[in-house]
Amino acid sequence: MCYVSATELKKNLSHYLELSQTEDVYVTKNNKVISVLVDPKTKAMEEFLKCGGILKEFDDGRDYKEVIGDMIMERLERRG
Repeated sequence: MCYVSATELKKNLSHYLELSQTEDVYVTKNNKVISVLVDPKTKAMEEFLKCGGILKEFDDGRDYKEVIGDMIMERLERRG
């Protein structure tokens, strides 16, 4: 877990984007967390755990990872 100010994030964006692949990066402004950079795979696992028994509805022979991946991509696209 890493905390970084919005100003520092702007200065070294590529570094913090890379760091977010291995740990959550909490972005702060005026010492308050305003955003979090997370690895999409980690976020995907969180979404998977939230889905619970939904997978039974999609029992069409596809691998569960594919089903979850599709569901997550749909959610992210809706958020725009």
